[in-house]
Amino acid sequence: MRIVSVIVSALIVLLVVSFTVLNTTEVSIDLILNEKPIKVSFSLAMVIAFGLGALLGVLSASWVILKLKRANHRLEKKLHKAMPGLDMKSTLPPAERDVRKA
Repeated sequence: MRIVSVIVSALIVLLVVSFTVLNTTEVSIDLILNEKPIKVSFSLAMVIAFGLGALLGVLSASWVILKLKRANHRLEKKLHKAMPGLDMKSTLPPAERDVRKA
């Protein structure tokens, strides 16, 4: 499995390098806050846009995951209040019981 991840990583690096070499044309980026447009290479503009998109995707997914974890915690507290003698670990399948112990 490790060799597959090394090969995939090498292919991604090769694609990024070839993309950078082939797209050296300068583009101007006109931001609302700047009076003068910023001139950067097309490949750099694409990498920045991709990176910002990935960052925003991770942040939004993290927000949803945190909300779900908080809701799960609230439900577990309600369950423990309603049934104080209930042991959640005994109701899980064996594989998940082992994960919760660690």
